[in-house]
Amino acid sequence: MQLTEKLNSFLNKPISTPFLVVDLDVLAHQYRRLVTAMPNVVCHYSVKSNSARAVLEKLFALGSCFEAASINEIHACFAAGAKANQIHFGNTIKKISDIETAYQLGVQSYAFDCYEELVKLAQYAPGCRVVCRLKNDGKGAHWGLCHKFGCSLTEAVDFLSRSVLLGLEPYGLSFHVGSQQQSPDAWHRALVDARWVADELVKQDIKIGLINLGGGYPASGYLNDSDNEVDYSMEFFGKCISESLTAIFGSWSGDLKFICEPGRYLLAEAGVVKTTVILACERMLSDQIHRWLYLDVGKFNGLYEASDIKYPVLHHADQRSDKTSTILTGPTCDSSDMLSYKNHLHHLPFTIAVGDPLMFCCAGAYSNSYSCKGFNGFEPLAEYYI
Repeated sequence: MQLTEKLNSFLNKPISTPFLVVDLDVLAHQYRRLVTAMPNVVCHYSVKSNSARAVLEKLFALGSCFEAASINEIHACFAAGAKANQIHFGNTIKKISDIETAYQLGVQSYAFDCYEELVKLAQYAPGCRVVCRLKNDGKGAHWGLCHKFGCSLTEAVDFLSRSVLLGLEPYGLSFHVGSQQQSPDAWHRALVDARWVADELVKQDIKIGLINLGGGYPASGYLNDSDNEVDYSMEFFGKCISESLTAIFGSWSGDLKFICEPGRYLLAEAGVVKTTVILACERMLSDQIHRWLYLDVGKFNGLYEASDIKYPVLHHADQRSDKTSTILTGPTCDSSDMLSYKNHLHHLPFTIAVGDPLMFCCAGAYSNSYSCKGFNGFEPLAEYYI
């Protein structure tokens, strides 16, 4: 894994661990790649992936809009300079008080996927624009995200038709093809579904104005099962998705806006989590002796995803040293605080010892945002934006 000069320089400073450092120039580079690859799609950054003010301000300066999942994220967007019409409240599950506050602040765009949520929006955000989230099977994604959200195509037609009777504006359709989606065809299939719903609504004299392509754009740099870094081309994904938009909605008459909600793609490669080994030992697991390294960061204070996806791990040990299958764990007394096990073992030099640093790369997204406050008394990650 090749880090930028800025990251290398910062990581060499004598700063207490654990911490996350993000190179904002990498974020800017990824943003420009995305908007160049999909010039007809407006970026609404998924704030949940990393809500740091420095990140939001950088993206706002670059021209990004935002997708927020909570009222706190909406406040963060405003603090970074965003206007109400640049924020989409994308969580289909919202507290009434959050709907009221967002509406009072001027936010007009809200996601939903059931009739009951529509009723809440009609009462507490009267006249707002509603965007119906369609169910997606998540095939081809590392995380499918297909169980908790989305309605069927026929339900979407019914809900958006009934939204008119509730005094709402049936504004658009959205979907999410799953996080770290590896197949551009996933967007094509979802767009075919969206076109069917849009055509059915036209039969009822309802014409939508928005298609939300959601997130899922894959980040490069993670390790696959062969310990090779995955490499996805945003240019290729953008070309495929743009071709699908033309093929499926090119014949659409009237104005139709396309937006997307990237998060991981923009931030992952920009960030590194630095940690320190606090215990090194050998012990049994599943009838085998393994090398165990206990770190000052774990699932609960910054690396929640480490048991599901394999980060490249850098170290300062002699590369010529013998390497061994290594289990990495966090510092808490919770036995689920395991960062690498089963099929996610890292092969690291046996010479790594207490006090040595490890650097988890591709950790700019969904690291600090997952951190618990005070579990076992451990603080969330310190954060630096350079």
